[in-house]
Amino acid sequence: YWSQFPDCFVDLHTMGYTAEDQKKFPDFKRTELEVGDKAYAMPWDSGPVAVFYRRDFYEKAGVDPASIKTWDDFITAGKKIQAANPGVSMTNADFNGDTEFFRMISNEQGCAYFAEDGQSITVAEPKCVDAMTKVK
Repeated sequence: YWSQFPDCFVDLHTMGYTAEDQKKFPDFKRTELEVGDKAYAMPWDSGPVAVFYRRDFYEKAGVDPASIKTWDDFITAGKKIQAANPGVSMTNADFNGDTEFFRMISNEQGCAYFAEDGQSITVAEPKCVDAMTKVK
């Protein structure tokens, strides 16, 4: 928005937002909100993610949740859990086409829909392709 409407936004530094404030947020949350040395918006969270699960499903499949360290571990565990619990589907909760799961995994890989300068689409980059392959 700031490139299309350069006169409609204020640099938050002029309103008391300091470099120390910026350091309280991870770089990946600030990338879309800052241009050069100007901050046009402030992150409101650090993108936390939680997994809720049914212990009985894991126990029936012989899966120890503490042993899951990677997405591959999670996928392998999910297949075991599905096999041991007919009718259970191990997937993210949104079935309406949201891209949240892709965004979580791609963010971990350091890629996004667009390049940092906002001038090119980057979903064909190898790390984004890896993330989409994992989602698949």
